[in-house]
Amino acid sequence: MKELYVFYIAAVIVFGICFVMLSDKGLSRRNNKLLFMVNLNGLLASLILEMNQIVSPFLDTNLISLYLYHAIHVVFIVHVFLYAVDICGRWYSFNKIKMALTFAPIGIFYLILLSNPLTKLAFTVEDGVYHRGNGILVEYVIAIAFLILTIYMIIKYHKAIGIRKVYEIILFIILSLIGVGIQFVYPEIKCELFFEAVAVFSICGFTESEGQVRDPITGLYNRALFASDVEQYIKANVRYNVVLIRMANFNHLNNAVGYNYVNDMLNIVSEKLKDTFGKGSSLYYLSGGGFAYINNSSREDMDEYIEKLKGQFGEAIQVGGYNIPADINVVCLRVPEDADSLNNILMFSDSLRRTYEHGVQVYKGEKLETINRKLKVEKALQSGLTSGAYQVFYQPIYDNRTGKVHSAEALSRLIDPELGFISPDEFIAVAEESDLIFEVGEEMFRRVCQDIAKGDLRDCGIDFIEINLSPVQLMKKNIAEDFKNIMKEYNVTTDDINLEITESTAERSEDIFIDNYIKLKDEGFSFSLDDYGTGLSNMSSILNMQFKIIKIDKSILWDAAKNQQAKIVFEGISEMFQHMGLEIVTEGAETKEQVDYISGLGIEYCQGFYFSKPIPYGEFVEFCKKRA
Repeated sequence: MKELYVFYIAAVIVFGICFVMLSDKGLSRRNNKLLFMVNLNGLLASLILEMNQIVSPFLDTNLISLYLYHAIHVVFIVHVFLYAVDICGRWYSFNKIKMALTFAPIGIFYLILLSNPLTKLAFTVEDGVYHRGNGILVEYVIAIAFLILTIYMIIKYHKAIGIRKVYEIILFIILSLIGVGIQFVYPEIKCELFFEAVAVFSICGFTESEGQVRDPITGLYNRALFASDVEQYIKANVRYNVVLIRMANFNHLNNAVGYNYVNDMLNIVSEKLKDTFGKGSSLYYLSGGGFAYINNSSREDMDEYIEKLKGQFGEAIQVGGYNIPADINVVCLRVPEDADSLNNILMFSDSLRRTYEHGVQVYKGEKLETINRKLKVEKALQSGLTSGAYQVFYQPIYDNRTGKVHSAEALSRLIDPELGFISPDEFIAVAEESDLIFEVGEEMFRRVCQDIAKGDLRDCGIDFIEINLSPVQLMKKNIAEDFKNIMKEYNVTTDDINLEITESTAERSEDIFIDNYIKLKDEGFSFSLDDYGTGLSNMSSILNMQFKIIKIDKSILWDAAKNQQAKIVFEGISEMFQHMGLEIVTEGAETKEQVDYISGLGIEYCQGFYFSKPIPYGEFVEFCKKRA
């Protein structure tokens, strides 16, 4: 039956092809390394047996080749199991104890092999004929046990693998079992290694090349692979660490030194991160100066990494003659405790774009909670715009001369099912940082136009509604055109709306801001200056921007009741604006005494809790009808 040893030659050829394929695809990724080890086990085992057939007529190498074959081949199935563990996303749950238990059966089998010259438990060779001993059954038991474990892994974590990988592993197992079964029943047919080689080949063809998952600039793994790995680990219910690193000055660098120098900077940062976490680490480039590192280290090890980062980025980096500050923001997350989804992790990464401080800033403890709170508010605001959690309330503005409601200020409110009431000061700041302010501002404007179009406000004698504009909103190119289109949709005119900007907003001098202000004025909008007295009180902006109404901040009114100087200031600015022909609204009126005092100074309008807190549209209409 010598001709049946041709299976060894075929196995060597197929394993050799797989060796070349895997080497070409790259061996940096752990699953590629493990598949390479599976292939290498098979290749070495095949070569040993084939070489034995070649040299055996001249030299008795039977015993040596058999010992080497069994020692190498028994590890084959263990590497298959570890490969399954990795592609199932469970590697980070595989600690040192589990790894030791995995290789313990191999140790037992090695003891049987080592003692075989004395015990003959594994095998014997008599007159050149190989005879299995009972001890060799241990190798088969190990193979069956690890095959069962592999099948269990792919069944339990099939969602983390994907259907294609599941089919690949099933095909691998079927082919391997066919080879094992034939050779176990017919020992003279040496086909086990050949079928294993075909099984490995069936997987190699679908293995991703390193080039497909590498970022072309940094050479690190790319964002797509990061997303894939994170989602796989989450589906596999693994606990692990994600370190997010963001170049704090990345956008400024792009503008200041140019694209090529920024790429050089990214490469330098990538090398520093490799030095920190290790050359073979799971490091990813997420774009926009953002990096990520995944591991399952202890918190003590993570603290050590942070100290290394501080050392690596302690000095400026030289690029193209520039000394660029090595300012980075770092967040250490424990998944799923700190972030339970890919979206949450990426939101943490993106939030680091908005924070800029010099040096290495590590966000953990209270700092991490602050970021987490912002992300929760951002998420609540995003969903609230469509779910109804975001609402528009109205606060009446009283005419002191007629004693009736003259107009109202539209105010944003966010009442989230989980977070409850969220202060406008908090969610507006988050909206401005995340650029959600454009959606919030447009939604506010649209809802006010919807309410005006109902006609109830006009019937109640409301002349117009005040709408606040964020300074970030006023940096949007087509804001005037957007507002015009919304008003046209609801048949609303600029007489129905008055736009409010704060004192600090009025002091801005950017070209796009001034251009937008002029366009809005040309469309017919009038403006109020809100919270006067909280900024620099720059009279030039009041004169240049032609405000219709000045709204004096509540702090000035409240201070006027406490000391004489504040009272002089309040009365002085009120008289000045009256002489200038500007309408005045005093904010923060909470008592009858304050209202009488304001009215006594000839100030036309006041606003505050004395009349009403901000209330929903329906309540506001009823409120106005009772006082019409």
